[in-house]
Amino acid sequence: MDISKFTSATSEEETISILCYFNEKFASPSFNDAGKFEMSESQFFDTWHKLLFWLGSRGSEEAACTYLNTLRILSRDRNLMNQVVTEQDLGLLMEYAGLPEPGLEAVLLQHKAATEACLCLSNIIYQSNTAQSICCSPHYVKKTLQRLQQQDLPHSLIVGYTRLMFLMTALVPQNRKVAALEYNALPVMLPLISAQASVNADNTSNPPPTMQREAGERVVEVLKLCYNLCVGLSSPYSSAGDGGGGSLKMAMVVDSSVSSEHEQHMRCLVDRVRQLLLATAHTHQHTQIMHSHCINVLVCVPTTALAALTPPYSSSGSWWGGASQRRKPAVFKDADMSALVQILSFLHARLNAGEAQSSENLTPVLTMLVTVCQSSSKVRQFVRQRVLPPLKDVTHRPEEGNSLRGRLVKLMTSPVMELKHLSATLLFVLCKQSVERLIKYSGYGNCAGLLASLGLLAGGELSTETHEQSESEDSDTEEYHRVRHMVNPVTGCYEPVRPNPMENMSEEQKEYEAIKLVNTLDKLIRSGDIKPCGVGADGKPQPLEHVMQLQDSACFTRASTDPQPDDQHSDSD
Repeated sequence: MDISKFTSATSEEETISILCYFNEKFASPSFNDAGKFEMSESQFFDTWHKLLFWLGSRGSEEAACTYLNTLRILSRDRNLMNQVVTEQDLGLLMEYAGLPEPGLEAVLLQHKAATEACLCLSNIIYQSNTAQSICCSPHYVKKTLQRLQQQDLPHSLIVGYTRLMFLMTALVPQNRKVAALEYNALPVMLPLISAQASVNADNTSNPPPTMQREAGERVVEVLKLCYNLCVGLSSPYSSAGDGGGGSLKMAMVVDSSVSSEHEQHMRCLVDRVRQLLLATAHTHQHTQIMHSHCINVLVCVPTTALAALTPPYSSSGSWWGGASQRRKPAVFKDADMSALVQILSFLHARLNAGEAQSSENLTPVLTMLVTVCQSSSKVRQFVRQRVLPPLKDVTHRPEEGNSLRGRLVKLMTSPVMELKHLSATLLFVLCKQSVERLIKYSGYGNCAGLLASLGLLAGGELSTETHEQSESEDSDTEEYHRVRHMVNPVTGCYEPVRPNPMENMSEEQKEYEAIKLVNTLDKLIRSGDIKPCGVGADGKPQPLEHVMQLQDSACFTRASTDPQPDDQHSDSD
């Protein structure tokens, strides 16, 4: 593009012709700075101001769309945005977006130009601190919400306003509470979800249709905004519990921090999210993206609202999934668990996709499962049946294979502490916080880290509450019973009897090997590579200073792990 021709153009037709060529040539997002636009900084500034001048002249909507498209491309340059953007420029762009400054009347909304203005503003607000301080004020939050309440907005403009609201609430945390509490934004968002995610529950003969591309795109943008709003309604939270203390409190939201009115709105939101989990987008990839954002929303709602995720079973809605994936619901104890089936399937897919070390991809779904399993015994029992079915094959280590159990056990030794803690916590919750069960399903070696952090290395349970015994005291299979005595508790798998390596050794050879082992251990201890420890009274590892302490620690461990008459719990739920 010959930029000198643009800056010297005098007619609208000539200007638009030059800009259309520019917009087509640099449409790709990879063009994101002045150098790639084949401009110097001075040419960039001249072009920017010239575009704002033409916009201010209020020409045709077609011309305005062209100018705004060019501005959107130029606004990708993060380095120059803070230098070129002015409050007057932002006010003009807000007017085109249908969001006038305080005290100004709204002009007639031109949908195409408003859409381009929203896209342009999204870039500028994201790139420029100056723009954030001006455009993310409560006034513009309110105006944007008012626009989203209009019934006649086209899809592109709804997406544009939703993205603007997302940036306003993401970049300025105070706006989350302002939007959620003062402007009651969540009820405004609910119709935007339900209108696109109805699951045709009244027609049992036909499965719900696959969502169209536009509907899927809109739902994803609304879900991102709903996440920010839910965070604004809730108390501060942590994403991975206490990380190493003796607690398993994983709830993301303090229930008492949410008013009854807003809790009801969140229940409605969870119901909409449940419908989305049972729906399919136009492609598998877009379905996974939509479900990912659904789970993100579920992470930050109160546990009391999560009950809407597993409603009572109704025969009227007996099918779910897209037309190509028609399925019957999963019913457990008169509750519809279909949404949980989808969440577990989503987790399994991410684990099998080699994303086990990605905290960003796995933390939300693991956190959500821990929270919902802790909040409902019915949910915990159902999830346990899916993740930890009765043991049959114990010839392989727990962390081997592609099953959910195998993938989660493998994650227990991940170098990513957040994932390591969450996966271990989920399995521990599914085992009713019983150390014996956790060792049975994962092996002592895999779960030692969690047990050490909880002070349970010597065995026992985290809570002292009594569990009702069911009719079936033991849910083990016959295959497991036959080899139970040969299962190595450290590895968690069956190990056949091996020949004694010292069987054919003379006493002198045995003594030589013993002394060699002692010397090796002594060398490692003196170098600081290893440090002897025992299990203290608090159930956590304690360093040992003298060899006699090993005997005391062993005595304490044996006393702690001796079975008690009343220490038997059902393994069936």
